[in-house]
Amino acid sequence: MHRPVSESVSDPVHYARLDAIRGIAALWVMLFHAWQFGTPPGPVPNESLSWLAYQLMAAGWAGVPVFFGLSGFLLTTLALQRPIDTSAAFWTRRAKRILPAYWFQCAMLAALILAGWDIAGVHVRSIDALPSQLLMTYNLHPDGARPWLAPWWSLPVEFAFYLAFPLLVRARGSWIALLIACAALSCLVRWLPPQLWPDSRWPLIVAMHLPGQLDLFVAGMLAAHCHHRYAHAISTRTANLVWTGVVLAIAIWVVLPAWLGAPAPRFVAGSPWWAGWNLALGLLVGAACWSGVRLDHARRRPGALVHALAWTGRSSYSLYLWHLPWVIACAALAAQAPLHPLRGALLFVIALAPSLGTAWLSWRLVELPFLRRTSTARQPPQA
Repeated sequence: MHRPVSESVSDPVHYARLDAIRGIAALWVMLFHAWQFGTPPGPVPNESLSWLAYQLMAAGWAGVPVFFGLSGFLLTTLALQRPIDTSAAFWTRRAKRILPAYWFQCAMLAALILAGWDIAGVHVRSIDALPSQLLMTYNLHPDGARPWLAPWWSLPVEFAFYLAFPLLVRARGSWIALLIACAALSCLVRWLPPQLWPDSRWPLIVAMHLPGQLDLFVAGMLAAHCHHRYAHAISTRTANLVWTGVVLAIAIWVVLPAWLGAPAPRFVAGSPWWAGWNLALGLLVGAACWSGVRLDHARRRPGALVHALAWTGRSSYSLYLWHLPWVIACAALAAQAPLHPLRGALLFVIALAPSLGTAWLSWRLVELPFLRRTSTARQPPQA
């Protein structure tokens, strides 16, 4: 089997196309927040091109489910190539991967609190909330503390998956049954509680925790298992077609509800769309991962766009953490600009450079030192 793109003791293996998917997911979430803060209220544009651009911005929340599917694929790929020694060791590695950059950002925001800053869109009001932020317990109760930054809601979901992963990955003899069971559980959690308690916030809170998102992770795990067992089941030409088609299909899938006039699955707990929509997206992400890794193993050189997105994907976690403050700051500076349905796209362009610069600094100065402490030669890709 060919070695992947790059490998050294201090720099873990990275698959270019998977890093590109990371980059797409992070930029898509950033585009969504630029749409939120930059788009004026009013009707959706009627022109076909403007309508498509508007819907792609509005659907940028789908970048988070893409991250979930990637986590399932990458962690399972690592575990299949180098089995988990102990659950405690696995959890320690995951904590070192996620917590340093997150706690660094918490410290920066806490400093803003002490300096008396109050930024619209950043829910930083009191230093008393710091313990719940550090421990990521802010979304355990609908009336409890809010995360200081909206993107943080997904971090407890990731950690809950890390806690369950050592148990899930050992079910190697019944992957299909595991997928069906987890998909059924997730769909039930997303659909049933809103039918029983339609006026409560609890159904949405529960649906946005691990049980309601588990099918995304497990779809990625299934794709990793299939790639590990049937690595050469598809030719590189077929993998290239699948890679191109699936990446486009993901974009089409997230705007499909708007095109059909259905409610956005992300925001409508209990919607029949949402019950099966997440699973289909997870399977598409899994297919993209499988075909992308197949092409990287075959040394099919990615194009310039994939290389650029892969560079962004290396620091995608820091970009996910840091883009919102820059979007908010740029939105405040551009408050007097003319209103337009696609104003969010302009805000995205303005905030992109400082967001990427901050993400790169966080990656180099905070994330990478901890990654180097836990990486070894010939290590599988980092999740």
